[in-house]
Amino acid sequence: MTPRRTILTCVAIVVVMLLAFSVVLRRGAADQPSGARTSAAPPTLGALDCGALLDNGIELEGSVSGRRSQAYFDRWPGGLKASGYRSASSKTGDVKASGYQPASPGRPEQVSGIVVFPGEPRHGALADTPIGLQGPLSDDGCGVELKEPEGGSDASVWRLRIESLVLIKGTRRMADGHTEDVVFNIVPETPCNAAGEWRTFHAPQWPITFDYPANWVLTDDQDDVNIECPSVTALATGGSWLTFERGQSPPAGTDEPYWFVRLANDDWRVAASGCADRASAPDSKARCAPARRSERNGMTVLQGAAGEHRLYRAGVGYLGQGGGITRYLFVLRDQWVSLDSAGVNEHYDDIGEHGGPVLLDGDAVGERVVRSIKPR
Repeated sequence: MTPRRTILTCVAIVVVMLLAFSVVLRRGAADQPSGARTSAAPPTLGALDCGALLDNGIELEGSVSGRRSQAYFDRWPGGLKASGYRSASSKTGDVKASGYQPASPGRPEQVSGIVVFPGEPRHGALADTPIGLQGPLSDDGCGVELKEPEGGSDASVWRLRIESLVLIKGTRRMADGHTEDVVFNIVPETPCNAAGEWRTFHAPQWPITFDYPANWVLTDDQDDVNIECPSVTALATGGSWLTFERGQSPPAGTDEPYWFVRLANDDWRVAASGCADRASAPDSKARCAPARRSERNGMTVLQGAAGEHRLYRAGVGYLGQGGGITRYLFVLRDQWVSLDSAGVNEHYDDIGEHGGPVLLDGDAVGERVVRSIKPR
């Protein structure tokens, strides 16, 4: 046999073997149940996996009887630590990245959280709308029965179950007995870093204008304006917000704008925790720290670190101490605008008690808003 014919014969044998092997594979596939996939299906969760999800906290989006809804749940009703919050929050504005960590669980079998219905008519700020829920885990750790702790006999009962790494389903039984279907998808945490579009607020009754993140929730109540990060995770762990108030300046030595005191010679002090109540107190100058002060855009701008900052969750109550509230005052002749902000500022720890210029540099949401404020 010639070398050429030998090679052709070997090739033919290989082809026949490959065809036979493919037939075997096809027969094996035909023996599988209808609809079987070659790749593994998403794994269902065991109790340990469900616990890990709840230990980290989960943000949810979905529907309750067809109504768009968002929620957040975790396994720590006892509170949150704010360790590391102040310095880290200045860089990200993101709640979990800011150092909010679950405290040691006092009752690890309990789940707590909030549910909101965004886009529906509401009164007041976003922080006034959550439904707070709390309840025990099932024996396998993937189911939970939640109630409003102070809802009494009129409270609805939520029975939910983690069905996979991305899906939670269940029911909500109302006080009158009718039941609503609940379907939630587990989603990434909504960031509070305001990375998208910004818009400008201006209204006839306000002496200033300012820019704010377009996707944040703004509530204008005539004499005060609240701006809140729309993250349901942030809302459940104390919130990230700014609150403006406005008023008229009285004569020096009488009542002054909230949290600031003006002494003689236009000496502004921060009326924080432990400071004398009013400028008329004999030791107010000694006990009230000087406010940071700058002249900007034709306004006197004051800055100070507020006192105690407490975090709360609807349905649970007090969570723990937060990272601090930064306070500002903008003085425009006989008018003033105050601003309190929490979870959105870079320089809370740098303000100190010795005065100096207002600290405004940085990319945190709070500093960006303050830099944008101008007289109307």
